[in-house]
Amino acid sequence: MGTGAPSACVPQRLVFLLVRPGRRYVVRSAADGAYAVAVAPGIYRAQMLVHVGIALPILRPAAIHVRLGHDDRLDFYFQIRPAAGAAG
Repeated sequence: MGTGAPSACVPQRLVFLLVRPGRRYVVRSAADGAYAVAVAPGIYRAQMLVHVGIALPILRPAAIHVRLGHDDRLDFYFQIRPAAGAAG
């Protein structure tokens, strides 16, 4: 199970994927940016889904190692760039 601290950036409600061969988890944060997810052990790639007004968001860490029998806290950080033509 992983939990993360609320994001200090806007937008705070985010959707991202945790992906490994044969498994794909869609994770949705709460309005304050906090999330919780239980996943099988393994190495996952984290990928933020595209949001309106944001071009190619970069989520860090991009790779996560989930260990058997551990509850870990993991805070994600993301870099955002306005999409072409977005007001800002």
